[in-house]
Amino acid sequence: MKSDIIKIIVVTNSLARGGTEKHLLGILTQLIGSQFDIVIYCLHEKGELSAEFEAAGIRVHSPLLLLGLPGRLKNNRLLKYLVSICSFIILVAQLRPAIIHFFLPAGYLVLGPVSVFFWRIKKVMSRRSLNAYQLKYSKWVRWLEIWLHKRMTRVVANSQDVFNELLNDEAVPLSRLKLLYNGVARTTAPGKKSLKFRSQYCTSSQTKLLVIVANLFPYKGHADLLNACGQIKRKDWVLLIVGRDSTNLKCDLLDLAKQLTIADQIFFLGERKDIDTILYACDIGLLVSHEEGFSNAVLECMASALPMIATNAGGNREAVIDGKTGFMVPAKNPAQICKAIEILMDDEPLRTKMGIEGKFRVASEFSMERCLEGYRDLYSSIISNR
Repeated sequence: MKSDIIKIIVVTNSLARGGTEKHLLGILTQLIGSQFDIVIYCLHEKGELSAEFEAAGIRVHSPLLLLGLPGRLKNNRLLKYLVSICSFIILVAQLRPAIIHFFLPAGYLVLGPVSVFFWRIKKVMSRRSLNAYQLKYSKWVRWLEIWLHKRMTRVVANSQDVFNELLNDEAVPLSRLKLLYNGVARTTAPGKKSLKFRSQYCTSSQTKLLVIVANLFPYKGHADLLNACGQIKRKDWVLLIVGRDSTNLKCDLLDLAKQLTIADQIFFLGERKDIDTILYACDIGLLVSHEEGFSNAVLECMASALPMIATNAGGNREAVIDGKTGFMVPAKNPAQICKAIEILMDDEPLRTKMGIEGKFRVASEFSMERCLEGYRDLYSSIISNR
């Protein structure tokens, strides 16, 4: 291997299908090559997306298997973390990377302190959400993160709100902070595939297809959206909910839909690989989260020429221009969500205009090429001490 290749270990929780994982898939698979040698270390299991990373030439490592241990010990969280720490130390010692890059809080909190002992290795942490999650845990989580920030070479934010929190609330020096937005690749309309998909849910040409792409977590606001849909006066609409249900929230949402008498208009699609096909088949995109770093789903909807309804939370307001590429609505406000949906459902020219504006905005401000250039500059500047 040539000496000018930069070795990087990327640390994340797992490679299950989610926003951060899809972001890494889009970025790392294009960075690897003549300039970068990238390895991923998962705090937990590899996850379903690991095969796609490995097919692109990125090695994926996970903790050594707890072979021969009874089930009770295999499920012991402390033991799992100890095994993961030992596996991580072995991997770093073997590879001797130039950079360790942490994504998501769990991997940062567990393996960040270990990485400090490898003092010659440059370290980066990417914060991809607002820090409200710190309040859900004990005070030591916030204290430990702030302690770790001081030992990072760079701390990266994916939205201006996240950047401001790191600067003002967590005392990260401005000289170490970097704002690096997500990027999405250009896609072509799937054409007949989308038309065929749409025909499964639309009983007439007047039916409006709404879509939200968000894993089923309470803070994503699915319940708010269902309550909003229950207030829509028109009946010719269908809502598609795309995302993994890892918290068993689907049952509660189904019960809510039945109470609102809209259950026959709500479809849970689970995890999907054909996101482009789904988005191009729809009329309106939604993201109604209570808190947000910077959502890839918003960009994907806009890139598919969908007018976007998003809550005024975190990076949403940096992606969606209210009144131009969609509507910004208050979080936890079903009435306002309903109002925005009804305006777009009743005004086809407005939907088309906002969709075109959104697609143009993504292409000019949040392209994959621009994001890739940001990562290349990040890593190169660290190595050259710029």
